[in-house]
Amino acid sequence: GDHRDLHSFPTRRSSDLTIAEFLSDGEVENAYEFAKLQDKPIRFGVGQSNGKQIALAYALAEPVDLGDGFKGFVGLSLDKKNDKKEWMFIEENSRLSIGFGSPTKQGIIKEAKERLAQLSSEQKANLLKNSPKSEKTDAEFEQQWLSQIGYNPSQNDDEVKADVKAKAEDKQNKAIGDEILNQEPEKVTTKVVD
Repeated sequence: GDHRDLHSFPTRRSSDLTIAEFLSDGEVENAYEFAKLQDKPIRFGVGQSNGKQIALAYALAEPVDLGDGFKGFVGLSLDKKNDKKEWMFIEENSRLSIGFGSPTKQGIIKEAKERLAQLSSEQKANLLKNSPKSEKTDAEFEQQWLSQIGYNPSQNDDEVKADVKAKAEDKQNKAIGDEILNQEPEKVTTKVVD
């Protein structure tokens, strides 16, 4: 049966923060498990490493339509080795990123749109037509990604889930404290408009 008591379930905002917290502490497996526990979508893109194609994972994925036929999703990279949050935009068909990543979801959408705005309609049409179509399903990408990071979730029983939940609660309490203490101001960039 389903006996989740409401108060033990974090709000959307705090569960998003918790995933980000796990990532910033380098706890990718916990971020992954917690995203799964919370039914938070994980989507996948493709990247290159040493000339080989690798799978890249993105938590908290949300669909985004950039216009001009460019559809995809934004997600928080699970593959960053540093503790900076990095949101990426991934184009749906090729599963390649557009833009270089941003610490905020809004930031990456803006950046991806700006990159596309620099192209002519002809260039955009060619890009869509000629970009490689990824044949893999998210499930196949997920298997590839899990083996890349050397993680086998099937070893995970309820004990692990309970452990992840407990760690998540710690993180949430800490995150709420941190957030009150150090509200990070958005970086203000001034642009000269001619």
